[in-house]
Amino acid sequence: MQINLAVRTQKKSKAEIIRMALEKGMAHMSRQDENSVQSLFDLVEIGKHAHFHGPKDSSARIDELLWDKDWSRDE
Repeated sequence: MQINLAVRTQKKSKAEIIRMALEKGMAHMSRQDENSVQSLFDLVEIGKHAHFHGPKDSSARIDELLWDKDWSRDE
């Protein structure tokens, strides 16, 4: 197991190794979230510069536009 190997090689307690791994993992996840948000902002800028316009009622029709499904009607 990687935890036990890290305990032996780094000469730290198992709890300390786990805490360090969690901190690194959380920091990595935060960077991924920031990158995702930045990508969305970049797409918005591309759309502005290219003068793309979508439907004005897209927020009300999001399911229909994404999934080709109008949930307001019973089937």
